Amino acid sequence: MPRTLLVDDSAVVRLTMGRRLRAAGHDVVACASFAEAVVVDLAGIARALLDFDLGDGRGVDVAPRLVTAGIPVAFFTSEDAPEVFDAARVFGPVFKKPDDVEAALAWATSAIDPSEPG
Repeated sequence: MPRTLLVDDSAVVRLTMGRRLRAAGHDVVACASFAEAVVVDLAGIARALLDFDLGDGRGVDVAPRLVTAGIPVAFFTSEDAPEVFDAARVFGPVFKKPDDVEAALAWATSAIDPSEPG
């Protein structure tokens, strides 16, 4: 089962997206903050979906650790500022909350390589 790291400070987003990802066959590792995300065990994580504003930090500051570990990253954010999108797009696609929920889920599920362990 593929493991997806879901990092969002909104309990509603973690619950809703987590349920949708689990229904699609994912094992979800959910983090509610920057502090949780930067120490999460990355073993077996196949991809990550990050919020930009995590309350105690930014998802774009979590991304380098993930990318260095070879984990594809995308962002799911309600931020509107072009500089936010520019900073995030360096690491992966950016999906807008709530309009792009289906696109974000499609990215997470299409990022699965059938040969991936997990």
